[in-house]
Amino acid sequence: MTERITLATALRRRKNLRGKLAALDARLVAANLYEEKNPPAFAFSVTLEERKATVEQLLKLDVAIDIANTKSLPNGGPVAALAIRQLAEMKSEIALISKLPSQPRDTRVEVTESRDWDHNVNPPRVVSVKKETVFKCEMPVPKQAEVIDRLKAQFEKLNAQLEAFNHETFIEV
Repeated sequence: MTERITLATALRRRKNLRGKLAALDARLVAANLYEEKNPPAFAFSVTLEERKATVEQLLKLDVAIDIANTKSLPNGGPVAALAIRQLAEMKSEIALISKLPSQPRDTRVEVTESRDWDHNVNPPRVVSVKKETVFKCEMPVPKQAEVIDRLKAQFEKLNAQLEAFNHETFIEV
């Protein structure tokens, strides 16, 4: 018997099935080797059959979700599968840019002063030596903030389209 559900419901169901699989796997590990006088709470063979049935449900659900994700998002958006990957890449790019070392401006000059012996004079004496280091920054803090804000806005727009798609698209499972 097939059931007609929204893609959003299917995604929640898939998450629950994955959690159930993890629990069944833990039961199998615990039930595989035990002391004879102390049997496990869940029988190995019964748990294994339940796991096989759960995997079958999950595979059917995954295929239905994959097929639905080949459709385009509303309002001329990209194909859902592409949108999902674009969202993941935007998250990665935001994380990358957020952790880049930066400074407030594109150029910063740092002057350090140290004392050293000048052996070119007689008698040698201690002199002050200044060293100037110029630091360049390709994406200073204001530019980082601008790029991150732009990416977040793009992410929110695309994510809203995908969420609407997930709640409006029905699949048969």
